[in-house]
Amino acid sequence: MAVTMKEIAKKTGVSRQTVSDVLNNKWKEKRIGEVTRRRIYATAQHLNYRRNNIARSLVMKKTNILGLLIPCVTYSFWPKFARSVEDTARENNYRVLLCHMNNDWQREIEEIDLLLEHRVAGLIVTPACDRQNNEIYLRLWEEGIPFVLIDQSLGGLRCNFVGTDNKAGAYEAVTHLIKLGHTRIAHIRGLQSSSTAQDRLQGYCKALEDNNISFDPDLVEGDGFEQDDGYKAAENLLKLERLPTAIFAVTDMAAIGAMQALKRKGLKIPEDIAIVGFADIEWASIVEPPLTTMRQPVMEMGRTAVQIILKEIKEEIKEIHRVILMPTLIVRESCRANTTKEGGDKVGLS
Repeated sequence: MAVTMKEIAKKTGVSRQTVSDVLNNKWKEKRIGEVTRRRIYATAQHLNYRRNNIARSLVMKKTNILGLLIPCVTYSFWPKFARSVEDTARENNYRVLLCHMNNDWQREIEEIDLLLEHRVAGLIVTPACDRQNNEIYLRLWEEGIPFVLIDQSLGGLRCNFVGTDNKAGAYEAVTHLIKLGHTRIAHIRGLQSSSTAQDRLQGYCKALEDNNISFDPDLVEGDGFEQDDGYKAAENLLKLERLPTAIFAVTDMAAIGAMQALKRKGLKIPEDIAIVGFADIEWASIVEPPLTTMRQPVMEMGRTAVQIILKEIKEEIKEIHRVILMPTLIVRESCRANTTKEGGDKVGLS
């Protein structure tokens, strides 16, 4: 049987309320002395007391737990983001319950329902790109459950959002390549259903337009964010009669996949083709050559998301926060000045 506060009170000779105030960190406002606190802590430890958060949440109708739902736990962007969320939550006496849904909208709904069953106080979610509708988030809004979307926005849904200025970031990345003399710049795009991928494609197109470079649909390949997606997209680009002199990839993982495909064909980076990614994951600085990329403010995104959730929880007000953070260009060795005016041929490729 689980040890109760009543038993601790009996052992220490104080009231159950005093035990509750100490174990719930309310001793300061209740002016409970150090000797009493130490006796209660020691007794609780001796009896192996564990607070029943589920029972407590049924009484309080809320917990000090935040639900975090992300696409995956392996891609380097997300572990760093999750760490920021957890650190910020702990600083505010909250804990985080983490789930991932492999970018599957049906699993996304299941995981959100699971988190709600655990009576989380609020949700931080990166929605799936392949979703069919926004019904789950409309339900959260109607039920007054605080939530904030991360990185991936949903059309027609007005809610809390924290993300990166993907258009501006893509624009700066492509402009950097143009300043190096590249005019035949390919783009490895992400999932076409993703707002993030759409924004980065728009930034790519805008940079070309502002520099009087015609858009060539043959230079846009891919439909995913991962390493394999980048590899396959690069393979298709290498089938062109005129190769690009540079590639802007939707993510660092896609860029790394593209680098593998280029190297396998005997091409040198950046001598033959320059590459820029997006995110600045840990791998970006250690691949060969180190990857030029747009650094996303991941830690700030996590802190901001928690701050928004806690403000809504504590103040019990519904105020829409939309925070767009700027990425930063990180120049490394995967880019260099273009020495030719046009893209190369397929000569020598096998």
